[in-house]
Amino acid sequence: NKYSKIEMFIDLYQNDYLAPIIEDDIIKKLEFEDLLSGLSTIQINIINYKKLGYKHSEIAKKLDLSEEQIKYQLKLAFGQIRNTINKININ
Repeated sequence: NKYSKIEMFIDLYQNDYLAPIIEDDIIKKLEFEDLLSGLSTIQINIINYKKLGYKHSEIAKKLDLSEEQIKYQLKLAFGQIRNTINKININ
């Protein structure tokens, strides 16, 4: 299926050591609008900034959030995307 690589990366992202390494790869693969539809505006903004190459610290300044909040929101977003993929695969 067209989401299999994204699923794999999101599963690997749960590992705290791999997360920083593969985060950019996940972001690059998020081209499918249907996967972003369940995300909050903040999460979509963070993903869009990441697509443009911004670092966590730069996004935090732009959105007036802490770096920890940026990382947490990304983790939540990837979890939501994983749930969306699961729902699509069931149907």
